[in-house]
Amino acid sequence: MEIIIGATSKIAKEYITHLSGRNIESVLISRSGGGHIKQDLTCSCLGNLKSFLKGINNSRIIYFAATNTSLKDLSIQDHCAVNSYPIPLILSLVKQKNIQFIYISSDMVFGTENKPCDENTIPSCPWSNYAISKRKGEQATLEFPNGLVVRFGNVLGMKGDFLTGVVNSLRQDKNYCAWTNVKNRFTSIDDINLVLDGLGDYSGEQRIFHVASTNSPLSRYDISKKFALMCECKELLLPGSSEKIKGTKADLSDGRPEILALCTEITSKELKFKPSEIMVSLCRRIETTDYPFF
Repeated sequence: MEIIIGATSKIAKEYITHLSGRNIESVLISRSGGGHIKQDLTCSCLGNLKSFLKGINNSRIIYFAATNTSLKDLSIQDHCAVNSYPIPLILSLVKQKNIQFIYISSDMVFGTENKPCDENTIPSCPWSNYAISKRKGEQATLEFPNGLVVRFGNVLGMKGDFLTGVVNSLRQDKNYCAWTNVKNRFTSIDDINLVLDGLGDYSGEQRIFHVASTNSPLSRYDISKKFALMCECKELLLPGSSEKIKGTKADLSDGRPEILALCTEITSKELKFKPSEIMVSLCRRIETTDYPFF
């Protein structure tokens, strides 16, 4: 059984659908309730979650919950209230049980690193309050013997990813402006599902895993152009659209890193995971699933 904390996040929803397709039972926990176990993670006692975990064994918990990275006015404490403070309490409730805990983290914990970061690289300078809080969540997780961390960056291939905005603009015959000077290794939602599957029976000593495509770092401008050209070549939806993708620059004054490149060599070796080229992943998603754009 899988216990999904933060079940209303876009990525969690995709993973829950993936579990359903594999006939794996999941228990969903979120702030909104609605068929889930209702739990506000900023509540220090974690009452409903605490009661539920008392009767659980031989399961794993995946912690998808996170504050919205676009809320730049939040303090470190506000971000930590969801991204790190609940972790020690949750782990204290299951420390005597056979439970694996997976914390979902971000490439942003690497801050201003402009070099490839492997799974064992220690983040030194997270660039935002959000990233600082995610790093604290990682540290709390790694203090737990069965705690694992999974990091990735921008995720494509799911409803609500930023390509949805690109497509919606182009459908309305509008231009779309995308960053040219902030780059990372985009991640396929299908690759995230594969890595989480692989961790289900993992018994090795590696504690941190990265999910990223095989591409060199790309900007949102690069990936938007590639996607629009792919649509034109496949005669899918957006003929002539690539010329409507316009380049612009992100504001780096807040310390935003220009390049974030996660390495996946250790993950690939430990889990026999073969990262995909991002456009190949998107084509596969379009052809085999109810992908939201087509």
